[in-house]
Amino acid sequence: MISTGDTILVTGGSGFLGSVVCNQLRELGFNNIVVPRRTEYNLVDQDVVVELYERFHPDVVLHLAAEVGGIGANRDNPGRYFFANILRSRSCVAGTNQRSAPSAANSRSFIMA
Repeated sequence: MISTGDTILVTGGSGFLGSVVCNQLRELGFNNIVVPRRTEYNLVDQDVVVELYERFHPDVVLHLAAEVGGIGANRDNPGRYFFANILRSRSCVAGTNQRSAPSAANSRSFIMA
């Protein structure tokens, strides 16, 4: 069970889906929401993801980050966004197993969308 005192890390929290999720969480009383910015954290780099987890010690990780390009960009660059998102997701999942901080290593939930 997730409680309102938990630290919730939302990758992609400023994007189309993530911003709605973060607003809903706030409306439900969750106040400790961490939204890492792409300019600060390259989620493709697993070491950076581990650093992110160790800095914020999330109880819950909602992985909603994605690189998108729209219909035309996807048609012109088949596979590019799929591959980038696979790498990003791999780093976020694998990073949960490499965290050294005890509270971070025991995150109760990891949710991908």
